[in-house]
Amino acid sequence: MPVYCTIFLFALHNMCLLMPLENSMKTPDHLPTILAISMTFSSTIYLLFGLFGYNKYINPCDTVIKNLPLDEPAAQAVKIAITLSVMFGYAIHYFVPVSIIWPQIMGKVNEDKRRIFEIVFRIGGVIVTSK
Repeated sequence: MPVYCTIFLFALHNMCLLMPLENSMKTPDHLPTILAISMTFSSTIYLLFGLFGYNKYINPCDTVIKNLPLDEPAAQAVKIAITLSVMFGYAIHYFVPVSIIWPQIMGKVNEDKRRIFEIVFRIGGVIVTSK
């Protein structure tokens, strides 16, 4: 049952996120390459962080992040990097709601400032909804 639920959620995620994203691309043939590169990059970063973090902090704990000292610059950089990765990852999931809401707002915005307002709308929506 857990495997079925995982596969179902993965398929639902792909249909709700990747299909609209692919349809809005100028060259949709590049989506598999972009997806493979981004997933490889993200997986490598998380793998290295887990490897080095659990290698340094051998004592079992909930997460490595709880053991990072707050006064070291490297630890602060890791916490900032993880925060940014969550924020940008959430922004990708926010693509579908924006594609539904934005056409209704687009008509009310001045045409020469439309692109700037869309960027502010997307970033503001991510910040407001990502508590």
